[in-house]
Amino acid sequence: MVRGTALDTDPVRQVLSCPAVRAAIDRCDENNCANEACVQRFLRHFEGDVQAASKSLADTLEWRRKTRPHEIVCRDCRRDPHSHALRVVGIDNFERPVIVTDFSQAMHRFDGETAMQ
Repeated sequence: MVRGTALDTDPVRQVLSCPAVRAAIDRCDENNCANEACVQRFLRHFEGDVQAASKSLADTLEWRRKTRPHEIVCRDCRRDPHSHALRVVGIDNFERPVIVTDFSQAMHRFDGETAMQ
């Protein structure tokens, strides 16, 4: 089997070897790159369609590079960390944030306009 080609039967490797995905990964920083679990989520969403998953992943990585969502801070959270119901309570073994929610503690739970800002 030739890796990284159409002859490769592993869908994750097929997605990661797609030129658009490779280019997007090369342009992004470590906060935005796709790992195997991320690729598997895209494949699952597109029911194993490698081409659709590849396009969507490449578009997503480009959006993440431009938008930098990991750097966005809510202005209400900056003023008051208890303004929303979500709390980061730790980091899991894969270095992902562990988030819990308690809607009874959300300051703006009855004000949809403020909650969406």
